[in-house]
Amino acid sequence: MLSYTVSVTNEATYSGSICLFQLFPRLNDPSAVTYIWRSAPARPFAGQVQFTWEPKYQFMWRSAQDGDSAGLSSVGAIEHKEASLWQNNAAVLLKAASGSYYFSQPYAARDSELYYMKADRTVDPEDKVRIGLSLDNRAVVTVEAHPNTLTGFQPDPVTYMVYGHWRAGQIFEPEMYMQQALALSFNGRQRLNVHISASNLLQLV
Repeated sequence: MLSYTVSVTNEATYSGSICLFQLFPRLNDPSAVTYIWRSAPARPFAGQVQFTWEPKYQFMWRSAQDGDSAGLSSVGAIEHKEASLWQNNAAVLLKAASGSYYFSQPYAARDSELYYMKADRTVDPEDKVRIGLSLDNRAVVTVEAHPNTLTGFQPDPVTYMVYGHWRAGQIFEPEMYMQQALALSFNGRQRLNVHISASNLLQLV
C-alpha cells in the first residue's frame, strides 16, 4: 500500500504542535466527532517535523466519550478491527448478554465504495458507545451507535493540518479552525512540503 509523507518547516512566532485531522464530507451524521489524529511538538527554526502514514483504517468502537476540560476523551473500553476496502469493509457492533460490546468478524459488503459499520439491535443507546474509524489505532472519527443503524464512511477523507496547542486523541471542532487549517491535497503525489510562516500561516511549498 502507498504511504504518504508530509515534511513541515516551522518559522512561526511561537512553539506549538503540528496536528493532523481528517474530515469526511459525505458523512451526514450530526453526532459525528472529529479527533486530532496525529500531533507532534514543533519549535520554530528547530528542523523539520515529518509525518508518514499508510491509509490503512481500522473499525473502532469506544465507550465513555465525555471530554475533559482539555478536550481529551476518557475511554472506558475500546476495540479496533482491521478493515480492508476490497475484502473486509464491513463490521457489526453487538452487545453480549454480559453487557460487554464486541465486533463481528469483518466481512465484504455488497459494494466496496465505503467502510460500513452496523449497530446491532442489541446496542443500547444508554451505554453511549461510539463507532468509527481509526488509523494506526488512533481515533479519526466516531458517531453515536444506535440499534439497527448502518453508517458508511468514505475511504478518501480530506486530511488537514493545523498548528496550535492540541494533542493526539483530543476532540476537535474543525468548523472553528478551518481558516487556519491547511488541506493536504496530494493529487497523485506521495510527498508534500509545508511551511509555517512568520505570520503563523500554513502553506504548501
